[in-house]
Amino acid sequence: MDLMGASIHLFLRLLLGLICLSTSMSKFAHRRRLQQGIRDYQIVPPTLDTRFAFSRILSFCIPILEVGIGLGLISSFLFEVAVIIGGIAFIMFSVAIIINLFRGRTDLSCHCGGIIGNHIISWWLVGRNCVLVLCFILLLCTPPDSLTMASLSKGSSLSGNNLLNTTVPVIMLVGIVACVLVLLNFIRVIRRSL
Repeated sequence: MDLMGASIHLFLRLLLGLICLSTSMSKFAHRRRLQQGIRDYQIVPPTLDTRFAFSRILSFCIPILEVGIGLGLISSFLFEVAVIIGGIAFIMFSVAIIINLFRGRTDLSCHCGGIIGNHIISWWLVGRNCVLVLCFILLLCTPPDSLTMASLSKGSSLSGNNLLNTTVPVIMLVGIVACVLVLLNFIRVIRRSL
């Protein structure tokens, strides 16, 4: 097994899963704000929203989708489905941002939440989402790691030493990156309040 490729796979799988789970929890906690944000983006036709409460449905479905993606990535259960849906979701979020940027509406929140925080929409956010989509694609191209729910439940053939050598540094790196993202978001919030 390609150890470097599997380590990259594990890192991306855990990091993207953590991002999706944290953003979904934030969206669940602020569902009304998300619903208003969906209206503010003016992507959904008003008649559709009035007739079928489409923004309310989306404000419930988007966080559920993100929970499914996050759990699928972290556990590797239905992994390919989670990766494909995750990539498509970030593409769709980017398209909504791009449409509003072309409309000149640069005062909208991205409503991302979680460890990546909420930001005013910009081309930087589109670039960040493109990087995340590339990470989803890279997950499909790298060799799978052995730290999955299925392999652990079957008593995988990983030796204890090999598991420690590959998994602990990757999990520590994911934790460090997550802490840096939270810290950057915290600094941004403090700077805005000053």
